[in-house]
Amino acid sequence: MLKKSFSRLLLAAFGLFMLTGLQANEVSIPVLNDLQADGQASQQKQVPIVVLFSATHCGYCTIIKDDFLKPMLISGDYTDKAVIRVIEIDSYAEVRDENGRSVSAGAFADRYDISLTPTVAFLDAEGNELAPRMVGVTTVEYYGGYLDAAIDTSRQQLHARQQLAANP
Repeated sequence: MLKKSFSRLLLAAFGLFMLTGLQANEVSIPVLNDLQADGQASQQKQVPIVVLFSATHCGYCTIIKDDFLKPMLISGDYTDKAVIRVIEIDSYAEVRDENGRSVSAGAFADRYDISLTPTVAFLDAEGNELAPRMVGVTTVEYYGGYLDAAIDTSRQQLHARQQLAANP
């Protein structure tokens, strides 16, 4: 009886694992193409904009997307914690910046002095950085914890600013 229950539990866990993997492949991370609009959403929800600066042939960027950002989107747990976006800095895409001006993805990355990918930046509605950016991947095992901590730090910064504005 116990062996049969364990087998069923193991089979269910495997099915859930496979389903999550399939979902991650079907989910796409929204592209940063309008920082002004994303800034308005960020300001309205009082959450940071989490931007992955990625490159087309960056293997580590794929790890960040598939193992962290996509599962964050799938879970729904980050809907009220962050606006999550990706920008391919080596693409020919145009980005509308915080002032409404159109700039190339590369020029946008240059504004933040992004020279390595993956780099994750945590921005406010005006495009200012709220927490130290995460450059590269040192240990995948701890990356999710570091990412959560940076999101929490960014949210605390936003809330502190809001408190300061309300009580000058």
